[in-house]
Amino acid sequence: MSLKWKLPLILICIFLIYLLFPSNNSSLDAYAYAADIKYDFSSLFRPHHLLYGPFYYILLLPARSLFPDLDILQALKILNACCALSGLYILYLIMKRLAINENTALLYMLLLAFSFGVWRFSTENEVYLVPVFFSLCASLFFLKTLITQKKKYLFYSGLFAAIACLFHPVHFFWWLGLLITVIFYFKKLKSLLLFSCSALIVPLAYLAVIVFQLKQPPTASHLLHYVFSDDYS
Repeated sequence: MSLKWKLPLILICIFLIYLLFPSNNSSLDAYAYAADIKYDFSSLFRPHHLLYGPFYYILLLPARSLFPDLDILQALKILNACCALSGLYILYLIMKRLAINENTALLYMLLLAFSFGVWRFSTENEVYLVPVFFSLCASLFFLKTLITQKKKYLFYSGLFAAIACLFHPVHFFWWLGLLITVIFYFKKLKSLLLFSCSALIVPLAYLAVIVFQLKQPPTASHLLHYVFSDDYS
């Protein structure tokens, strides 16, 4: 079978398996995120994964308008399966640009698709795979910067890495790893600023929630307490 058909067929098979075997033992968090989208718009923004609720709330608007009785929890599991599939495809593109053999790249993709962590959260309404997708996009654009030497990709890399942080703060360390590489590889202030300038969207997004949802002044104290609310509690 030619590679032209191998990749799409493998991705379709992975997706079908995710759809046919969703988690039947959803976590309390999974129910809570679904309930936020279905019942309580004011709780969509949660500090530890700021954009997960609003992101899926918007994506589900067309389906909910067509199907008012839509099962939100199951729909979110399907969206996470789509997100996982997108991440696997981005990973394949990364491996392709690293000159990894096509069949080997497909095998690695399959191993990852059915590893416990990815399979577990591809069939559940949890927050982890969306930021992984954006961080993988950041890595892909960073690699394209190295290959093409076009600095516009460096900006896209920083932007996607910053967006990932808005879905889960642990991805700050992915962003930091890329930042350190920018510093030591390019050794230019312009490159550093090009990559890091988009990180401003992270504090600005949190401040917007503090001001418009929580109705609090945009002070450093309120920002720290909101961002690290889980740690404070």
